[in-house]
Amino acid sequence: MSRLALAGEALACAATVALAVLAAVGAAPGHHLVGAIFAGAIAWSAIPPSAHLIARTVAGRRRRTDAPGNGRAATDITTIIRLGQEPLDVARTTVLLAAEAGPTTVVGLDGGIDPALRHLGAVVIEAPSFGAGLASALHHIDTEGVLIVSARAVPLVDSCRAAAARLSDELGWVIGRVRPFTTDSYVHDTREPVTTAVRALARRAGAITWEADATIVRTDLLRQFPIDDHRPLGHWLRTRNAEGIGGTEVDLDLVRRAAPVDAAAYWPDAVSRQWGRVADLSGAATSGPLTGRIAAVGALARDLFAVPATVWLALPLLVGSGADLPYPRSATACLAIVSGLAMVRYLAFRLAIGHPPHPLRDAVSALHHLPGSWSSVGALITRRMPRRRLNLPSRPLVWAALALTIATGYQLVDSTGLQTSPFAIGLSLSALALLWMFSMGALAQRNWARSTYRIALALPVTVDGVHGRTVNGSPSGVAVAVAASHAVGLRVPVELTLDDGSSVGSTAEVVGRRHIGGTELLGLSLDFDDDDRRRWADQLSRSAEAPRPATATAAALTLDDIDDAPRSRRAADRIAIGLVAVVSVAIGSLLLLVMLGYRPLVIRSGSMVPTLSIGDVVLSEEVPVSGLRTGDIANLPTLASDGTGTLTHRIAGLTVDGDEVLVRTKGDANSSGETTRLAPDRLAGRVRWSIPWIGRPATAVRTSTGQGVIGLAALVIVVLGVVVRPRRRRPAA
Repeated sequence: MSRLALAGEALACAATVALAVLAAVGAAPGHHLVGAIFAGAIAWSAIPPSAHLIARTVAGRRRRTDAPGNGRAATDITTIIRLGQEPLDVARTTVLLAAEAGPTTVVGLDGGIDPALRHLGAVVIEAPSFGAGLASALHHIDTEGVLIVSARAVPLVDSCRAAAARLSDELGWVIGRVRPFTTDSYVHDTREPVTTAVRALARRAGAITWEADATIVRTDLLRQFPIDDHRPLGHWLRTRNAEGIGGTEVDLDLVRRAAPVDAAAYWPDAVSRQWGRVADLSGAATSGPLTGRIAAVGALARDLFAVPATVWLALPLLVGSGADLPYPRSATACLAIVSGLAMVRYLAFRLAIGHPPHPLRDAVSALHHLPGSWSSVGALITRRMPRRRLNLPSRPLVWAALALTIATGYQLVDSTGLQTSPFAIGLSLSALALLWMFSMGALAQRNWARSTYRIALALPVTVDGVHGRTVNGSPSGVAVAVAASHAVGLRVPVELTLDDGSSVGSTAEVVGRRHIGGTELLGLSLDFDDDDRRRWADQLSRSAEAPRPATATAAALTLDDIDDAPRSRRAADRIAIGLVAVVSVAIGSLLLLVMLGYRPLVIRSGSMVPTLSIGDVVLSEEVPVSGLRTGDIANLPTLASDGTGTLTHRIAGLTVDGDEVLVRTKGDANSSGETTRLAPDRLAGRVRWSIPWIGRPATAVRTSTGQGVIGLAALVIVVLGVVVRPRRRRPAA
C-alpha cells in the first residue's frame, strides 16, 4: 500500500508541475500576470510532496536509531519550564507534575511569574529574557541533560531518563516525540501530527531542526555555548553540528502536552509555534547536506501553505464578477482539474506517511493554521524569533472570512459587465458559508469559556452531603452528576475520593448546571490547598494515561464559565458579530437578487444626475434588447476595447436596422447622446429600482485616495493587532 501511495504521489507531483507550466504559458493575451500567479500557486503545492519523496528515498537508506539505550544506565535530567501565555491553572498543574517527576526549574520574564507558582517544589527564576534565565538556571543544575518545555508539557520521566542515556561526548542532544495530554482542545488538530512526522523525516534525511518540547540537550554544552534569544533553538543545534557535535533521535514519547482549549490561548500558542518552526526550517534549508536542505524546503513550503492559499482566496478579486480564468476552458473546469490533482496528492501523501486521511477534519485544521502561516512569512525573511510576542484578534478567522465575503460581494456590484457568472455566485456562496461557519464556531467558543483542558474520569464525590459521581475534571474544576439541585453561584463543600483510595476536599463554587431527567450535572470551580492540588494533579495525570470519552451531556457542561478577556477584545468580538450579521444579510440579499435575475450595479459618473447620483446602487433585470422601450433606463455595453464596460443611460430611441437594433441613449445630465448597435436577442439591463448612496464605499475604493486610505488602515490594524504588545495584566495572587 505504501509503495502504491508513493507511486501515486510521484505521478500527482509530475502532473502538478506540468499543469503549472501550462498555466504559465497558456494564459490569454493580456493576462500573463494572472497566469503567472496561478502557475506559482500550483507549483508551490507540488514542493512538499516532491521533497517528501526525496527525503523518503534518502531516509530509507539510512538506519534510524530507535534503541533508547546506549549501553549506559538511565540518566536523570532537569526539566526547564519556559513560561509563556498559558493560563495559571495549566502552568501550575504542569509545574506540580514536572516537580514530582524530577528536578524542575521555572524560567519567566521579570514581573511575569505568578506568586502561586513559587511554592510548588520547583526553582523559580525571573530574568529579562529566556536566554538570561536559562544561563542563571544552569548554575544550579547538576544533571547531565536538560529538557526545555513549555508550561503545557509534562515530562515522562522514565522515557526521558532512557533517552538521556544516549548523550555522550559525540552526541549533544536527543530528540523524541510529544504525546497529547488530552484530546480536549480548541480545534481537533489533525495537521500538527503530520507536520511533526514531516519534520522527523526531514531530520532522517539530514536536516537539523529542534523539536519543541521533545529535545534533551547536554547541560555542559548549554553552559559553554549560551543560546541566542533572537535565533530559533535549531540554529544552536546547527552551530554545534558544524563544530563536530551531533545528535540522534529515539522512538520514545518524552512529554505529554496539553493543547489550548480557548481562543485567547490557542492563537498566541499556534502562531508562535508556527513562527518558530518556519524560522528553524529556513535555517535548516541553507545548511547541512543537500538532501537535508531539500527535505527542509519541503517542510517549509508545507508550513507556508498560506502563500498559495492566498491566491485561491483572492480569486474573487482576480477574476471579477463576470469574467472567467484566463484560459480556454471555463473557470469551473480549471478549478476541477486543480482540485482533482490536489485531492490525489493529499490522499497519496497521507497514506504514504502513515496518517489516515480525514478530509473534513484536515480542511478545518488547515484553516485554523492559516493565520499562523500568514504571519510566519516574516520568519522566513528574518530567520529570527520576534522581539515581541505576536498577537492576533481572538477571532482572526471570523475577520478573515468577513473580508473575503465583502470582497466577493463587492464583485456582485461591480459595473464591468452585464453577466454574473455562476463561478462568481459560487465564490460568494462559499465565502458566506465560511463566514457563518467561523462565526458560529466563535459564538460556540464564547459559550464554552473554559481556559483549561478537561479529562474524562469517574470518581465518587460528595457535594454538600449528597453523593454523586464525577464526569470529567480539569486543573481548576470538575463536572459531577448528583441527584440534588444547586443554584449557580452557590459555594458548597466537596469531597472527592481518588482512584488510589485517598480523598481531597475543597470548597467549590457552582459555575454551571444542566438537568438531565432526575439528575443534575454541576460544573464546580475547585479551591484546593497546595497538598490537595498536588494530589488532584496526580489524579488527572493518571486518568490521562487511560482516557475515556466523556458523555455527550458532560461535553456540553461548562466548568469555568468566566470570560476574563480584556474589554478591548470583548468589544472587538461584539463588533465582529454585529458586522457578520449585517454583511451576511446584505450579501445574502444580493445573492438572492442575482439568482432571481437582477443585477446590482454602482453608478460611477454624474451623467444621470439628478435621477441617479454617484454612489447610487441600481437593480437591473436582464431582458432582451427587443424588450426595451423608449424612456427606460438601461445598462448597455460600451464601446470599450475590451468589451467589458457598461453604460447606464436613458433610452432616447430604438430603430430596427436589418438583423440589429440601433439603441440611442442619453444621460439626463448630458447634452448629447450615443448610439449602440445590438442584436435583438442580446441581453441588456433594465433598471427597476435604485438605492441612494450605499455604493459610495465601492466607488471610493476605485480612487487612488480610497486605496491609500484602505492601505493605511490595514497597516494600522497590523501594527495594533500584531506588532504592538498589549499591556501585561498582573495576575491575582
